[in-house]
Amino acid sequence: MSHRNETNSAQDLAAVLNELRPQSLESFEITSYNNFGPQSFQALCCQGESLIQLKLNMLPLDTIPQVSLLKCCTNLVSLSLGGRGGPDYFDLEEQYNDTFLETVAWLKECKQLRTLAFTHFPSANALMAPMFLETDIHLISLRYVGEGFPDTEEFLLALANQTSLQFLRLKEEEDVEMQDPEGAAVLVETLSKLVNLTDLDVSESFGIFTDLHIMRLARSLPKLKVWSTNGCELTDFIWGAVASLRSLWRLRFDAVTNFTADGILDFIEKLGPGNKGLVLDVTKSHIRLSRKEQKLIQEKITKKVGGDFDFTYDKYPHLDVLSFASESESD
Repeated sequence: MSHRNETNSAQDLAAVLNELRPQSLESFEITSYNNFGPQSFQALCCQGESLIQLKLNMLPLDTIPQVSLLKCCTNLVSLSLGGRGGPDYFDLEEQYNDTFLETVAWLKECKQLRTLAFTHFPSANALMAPMFLETDIHLISLRYVGEGFPDTEEFLLALANQTSLQFLRLKEEEDVEMQDPEGAAVLVETLSKLVNLTDLDVSESFGIFTDLHIMRLARSLPKLKVWSTNGCELTDFIWGAVASLRSLWRLRFDAVTNFTADGILDFIEKLGPGNKGLVLDVTKSHIRLSRKEQKLIQEKITKKVGGDFDFTYDKYPHLDVLSFASESESD
């Protein structure tokens, strides 16, 4: 069942849900602005035994403190919760601690959960951390889009326990204190333990990755097929490690890079049959490759694996990244 805000009345939506036969609904999702309220949460609870897929996005902020009313829905396989973010964003753990604790308890009871997503949801990382520590919860997919990552280290230490993960996207939309190599090191330490990852997107996550970080991830995550990452002043030094990823077919550097044509060509030469169709995307190159060099790379990757090469020269990469790099070099 999908709801697209055909009515502005939370009571009307709750009435529709209440008309359903109890324990008959398997899937429910809201994908647009809505007035979802506590009555609707309670109505969904009447479907708690049958409901296996639940997607509630764009929830009003004043509704989020009622989310623990979903505690009857413990057979979920897929769960997506999203708020609206913005200037009224609040700390659920601090301001509504009872609801926070009840929600943590609910998530820990969702033993069948395999796919989890939180988008602009207050205190989402603090909600998830205790669940990650449950030995009988084995996530396959996790998406987390947040407005800053408070308590990041605790979240990451817990995340390292979810070694069943195959898909992971971490995105933060505010500058945080860990926007440096030390912060990235904490993230890399966790990611390196998630050895079953096949799809990883940390292109907009906290922390700025260096050559050494990229190399460690490449050597620790042999199953990667799709990889998007940020970085600062990445060089040809990484290519040997990245070439060891024998199943990789999509590699995107949303990063300030100093890759040379020779370095990229050497990398392509090391690709194997498992890299068939590889798309290599370099979005913020600090080195201008000539059209002749770009053409040569494209011809090489097409001939070697039937792949594609996308390249963007950025004469003035993000100033914050450049500022950070200068500060690091002066230490």
